[in-house]
Order: sequence, then structure tokens, then C-alpha cells
Amino acid sequence: MHTTGELYKELHELVDSEQYEIAINICNKLKALGCNNEDVLRTKIYCLIQRGKWHQAINYIDLIKGRFSTDLFYERSYCLYRMNRLEEALKCLDSFCVKSTNFVDTSILHLKAQIFYLMGRFQECECLYKNLIGISDHNNAEEQMLLSVNHVAVQASDENLSIYSNYQEDQSYIFFSSYEYWFNLACLHIVNKEYEKAVRALNKSQEIYMTANPTQSEEKEYNSNKSDMCSFKLCRAYIFQQIGEYDKALNLYTCCIEEYKLNGIFLESSIVQLAVVAFNNMISLQTRDKSDNYIDGLNRLTITSKENFYNKLISSQKFSICLNKAFSCYSSPQYNRYIRDAEKFTVYKTKLELFKVGIYMLQGKEKKALSSLEYLHKQSPENLAYSNALLSLAIKLKSFKNIPRFIDIILSQYIKVITKEYKSNTDWISSSTFEHLIRLLIYTKMDKVISISTIIYKLDTFCNSLKQALNTKEGAINNNIIAEILNILGNTFLCIGMFSKSVECFSTALNITSSNDMSSVIGLVISASLNNNSNLNLKQYLRILDNKLPSSMFSIDPETLERSEIPNIPHSSNNLDSEPVLSVCQKSKSKHHKRKIRYPKGFDLNNPGPYPDPERWLPKEERSSFKKLHKTKNQRNKGTLQKGGHQGAIPTSDTSFRNKGPSTAKKEVDTDNNHSRRQRRKRR
Repeated sequence: MHTTGELYKELHELVDSEQYEIAINICNKLKALGCNNEDVLRTKIYCLIQRGKWHQAINYIDLIKGRFSTDLFYERSYCLYRMNRLEEALKCLDSFCVKSTNFVDTSILHLKAQIFYLMGRFQECECLYKNLIGISDHNNAEEQMLLSVNHVAVQASDENLSIYSNYQEDQSYIFFSSYEYWFNLACLHIVNKEYEKAVRALNKSQEIYMTANPTQSEEKEYNSNKSDMCSFKLCRAYIFQQIGEYDKALNLYTCCIEEYKLNGIFLESSIVQLAVVAFNNMISLQTRDKSDNYIDGLNRLTITSKENFYNKLISSQKFSICLNKAFSCYSSPQYNRYIRDAEKFTVYKTKLELFKVGIYMLQGKEKKALSSLEYLHKQSPENLAYSNALLSLAIKLKSFKNIPRFIDIILSQYIKVITKEYKSNTDWISSSTFEHLIRLLIYTKMDKVISISTIIYKLDTFCNSLKQALNTKEGAINNNIIAEILNILGNTFLCIGMFSKSVECFSTALNITSSNDMSSVIGLVISASLNNNSNLNLKQYLRILDNKLPSSMFSIDPETLERSEIPNIPHSSNNLDSEPVLSVCQKSKSKHHKRKIRYPKGFDLNNPGPYPDPERWLPKEERSSFKKLHKTKNQRNKGTLQKGGHQGAIPTSDTSFRNKGPSTAKKEVDTDNNHSRRQRRKRR
């Protein structure tokens, strides 16, 4: 029988050696001996938490409630956090923070930041990490590194936060030895679409990791570090996927699944989350028939993992999983259920609405798709690049009946933005965005969506709006951007045959800029030469073009040029600037592609061999070769028993049961009648 002092000493040694299961039994023995002090009860709760027995820990906290000087709010909220009951855990922490406004422990802020991270509230999480970095001990390098690693991870999870990130490739000793920091920095560069920096950061992270873990050949070390090596490969595959090298990405994903057994059959619980990431990224690279196995793969992962792997995922990952499930079965009734699940985890509703638009287009529900696009445009009408993206989606619809109304809405918004006075804002409109809109207009005209008069009216309104913007002296507008837009308008007017408007646009663009832009000069010369009523003096612009030409051009003899042969110019695809005049007004020619001849496998065009039999699809008895072979046999066996007759069959013909000679049917009938009459007379 151990004494109380011996049990206390043994309990202390067990906790130091991390033997928590035996330590729980010692706590029960001490409680049975009447030792119900605060240290023993807290030690038991600590051991239960370390063993991952969250339910037992919460039940025990509720059982001993009121025996401590302070409530076990932190232990309770941590257990709720690990059980994925995030809202309850946050309420528990907030209730304590309201009671104790004077001082808040940093561990509470750490836990609250982790809860915000899993809930997808990244902006609040980033504010907490900024406060923690500010109040933390700068002499503690380990704490600084941990906070910086988590801070970068939060910024990499949110696109809006990643834009304003100040983290660079720091070469200090604190970050130089942390492979987690470099890995999260690579993820941050991926979000910002800086893929070269992402590859450098990922290589640096893997180099530091391999230096710290040189014994990768041993089996135990390999199994313990399997998840880290898998993370490096999956991140590299995702970079390949983003830069468009889909074959390399798919091969690397497949290699990870085979090497680390991510298929869910023999999967370890430590890399279940990585398997979900691999399945999530591969669905966009696979064909439609293979994407149906996505839900089955997730179900296998759920069965294999000891605990629900969804508890380890953040809200954005759960959101993408729900969308992928909905995409894999968009034609089945389960689609609506997965969309409802996605609405629970969505942080930005715009992404969900854009996904619905794509699904509506796949399902052929064009009216719903167009109404969703109009709803999305109302959310941010002043974002012109966003409006162009919505317009390009609308043009991809099969039916173009309701698109002119949507185009008018976006064009009207463009005119409002142009006529609006902007102060101290030079980038008030992007020329590339405007050019994209003009291309979309011409594309819709080719498909007979809107009339040419509508395009002319809208473009004329654009010109007037630009002139009004130039005449306003209050707004500080960048003239170079307006000149680029005027050049685009001038080329568009030149294509549709409005040469006077084209001259006006090019001349205005040259007047508002100090430098003579060659594209404006060339456009002005072409449009003025085609316009018969133009009174513009082109001598100064022709001199500019002459100065740009090489001196060898003026030493050419015209007679020699006439005698020379015409060179063969290769055909090039027509762009917007190289289209012939009035090409927009003409009807587009229908393209009939010749069907490609499909040859059988192993067929040689140089040695094709004999032609195939044209009667090879007919039944055997109907082929001419079969009839020739069996012609004499059929004549010989005519009137006899044919092969394949049933047992007891006899040969049949027209004369088999008929008596030869004249018919005696009437005579036989008369004799039968006479005989019956005689019999009747005798009876009487």
C-alpha cells in the first residue's frame, strides 16, 4: 500500500515522462484516499486533454465545477475547440474576457486566434496575431518564430489579406532555420500569383527540412516525417497546376497517392488531411468519368481516419470540398444538398454565385444563369474588370436572347464611370479592360446579338463622355490612358466604316499627348486617306512616318520593283486591328469542317492491302459468296429434307398430298350423297 507522499512523487514522475494514462489512475487513487485538492484535479484534467479524451475532460470539468478559486474556462474552451464546437468555445472565452477586462493571458489570445482561423474569420485572426507579435517578448526567438509562421499562414488563407502582406524573404537567423515559415511564405506567394518566388521559397523550405532531418533512409524516421515530405510534393504539384503544366501536376499527384497511399485503403491518420487536399486539387485535372469517384474517395478517407478529418480543416477547405461534391454530381438530386452545405461554410458569397452560374450553364438553365450574372453585377457595378468577366460568361451561353439587355447595363455603367469626375486618381479606367469590352461587342455582333446601330450609338456616347472628361478641369485624369482608349475607339470606328469618327478620335489622342504615338499617327493617316471629306493636313504626320522608315527604303528603283516577282506572304489570323473595313457589318461565314478519316489501329496508308468486303455486315446466308457456293447443293436437295429439320419431319411440296390426274372432287361428293339417301330410305 503506497502512502500519499509516494503517490504524489510517482504522479510527478509520470507527468514528466508523459505517461498520462497511468497518471490518470494515480489521480483516481489519490481521490479515493481523500486528496481532492486543486492540484490533483487539474492534473487529471491535463492528462485527459493530453490523451485526447475531450468528452471525458468536459464531463469531469462539469462534475467538479465550483471547487476551484477560478473557473476552468480555458480548459473547457480548448476541449470544445478540439471537438470542433467552435462557437461554444468562442462564447466561453468571450465570457471570461468580459469578466476580467484588466488582464488577458496571451494563451487565451492564441486559442482565440486559432478558433477564428478555423471559422474563416481571417481578418480578426490577423488582428490578434499582430497584437501578439507586438506584446510578445522579442528576446524569445522561438515565440517570435511561431507567431510569424502562424501570421503568414493566416495571410496566405485570405486573398484580401495577402495583397497587403509585408512579409519578404527574410534572411535573419530566426526565419532562416524554420522550414514552416518558408513553406507558408511559398503558399503566400502562390495566392499572390508570384510563382517564381513560390518555387524559391519551397526549395528553401525543403532544403532546411532535409538538413534538419538527414536520416530519411531509416524506416522509423521516414514514417514519422512522411506527412512533411508529402506536403512538399503536393505544394509543388499545385504550383504546376496554377502555371498550366497540367500533365506534370497530375503525374505528381498520382505519384503522391501511390507513394504515400493516399487512396484511403491503407492510410495513416496523420496524413488524412493531405489526402483530402490531393483529392480536392485533382478533380479539376481529371476527366468527367473519373471525377465521379471523388465522393467515394472522401468516404474511404472518413472510414480510414480514426477521427473525423473535417474537424482539422478550415472553413475555406470545407467550402471547396462541398463545391467539388456538387460539381461531381451536378446532374443528380444530391446537388442541392451539397450546395446547402457549401452555404454554411462560405465566407465570400460571390464565389458561390459564380459557381452556380457555371453549373446552370452545364445544366442548360440559361435564364437562371443570366439572372445570377445580373445579381452579381449589382453587387459591384463600378468594378469594370469584374463586369467584363461577367459579360464574357454571359456570351458563352447558348441562347443570346436576353444578352443585349445585360450588355446595355454594363455599357451604361462604363459611361457613368467615364463621365464621373475623379480627383487624384490616375488609374480611373484600364485601357486593356476597355479593349476587352470592344472585342466582346464585336463578338456579339458577329453572333447577331445586337445591331450595328446600337454599337455605333454606344461608341459615339463614349467619345462624347471622353471629351467631357477632358474638358473638366477639376478632375486630375491621366491623359495617356484616355489616349489609349481613344486609339481603341478609333480602330473600332475604322473597322465599321465610320472614318470621320475615326479621324476625330486619333486627332484628339495626338493633341492631348506630348509625344507622337506611332499607333495614333498610323491610324490617323489611314482613316484620313479613306475619308473623302477630311480637310486635315497630313504632311506633318507623313514626315513622322518617313523618319521612322529605314533609309534603304528610299533607294529602291521603281522599275526594278515592277519586274520583281510578288513574294508569298503567309496567311495570318485576323485580329481586331487587321480586320478589313466593314467586316463587322458583313455576315460571318459558316465554317464546315471536314470530318477526319479514322483508320483502324495499325493501318498503313502506303500498304493498305485488299479492300474490305462491302457485304461483311450482312448475315452469312445473304452474302453473294455464300449463295454461289451453295447454289448447286440447294438445287440437288430441292424437295428433300433440309438440314436442321425437327424429328419426324417429312419433305413437303405442292404435289405431295395431291392425286395426279384430273380432279374427282365433285364425283366423290355425289357418291357420298347418294349413299346417305339410300340409308335413310331403308330406315323408313
